[in-house]
Amino acid sequence: MLFLLGTSAYAVVLVVERSLDMGEKPGWIRENEVTLVVAGIGIVYPNIFNLIGMVEAYHPGVQLRWQLARFVSLDQQNIMMMFMMSYFRQLVILFSLRILCFNSP
Repeated sequence: MLFLLGTSAYAVVLVVERSLDMGEKPGWIRENEVTLVVAGIGIVYPNIFNLIGMVEAYHPGVQLRWQLARFVSLDQQNIMMMFMMSYFRQLVILFSLRILCFNSP
């Protein structure tokens, strides 16, 4: 499960960092890739968690609790990573504007 959470965090960080370098005319997929990746994680990972729950063969009540804990941790991690990376993105924009303002004659 930690591997899945790590890959989810890595994917979110990678996509948000890529969104800092938008080209001259980015396509629709490039403009919306953050949304697409987060939606893809939200669709694929719960199914993988369900498979993990079936392999563990716990009592259905215990399996449901573990499933809920996995979903909550995945959503919480994705929200925190999006928040932190969006904050980082705003700082990069702010510092680049300051550099432009101080370097202009």
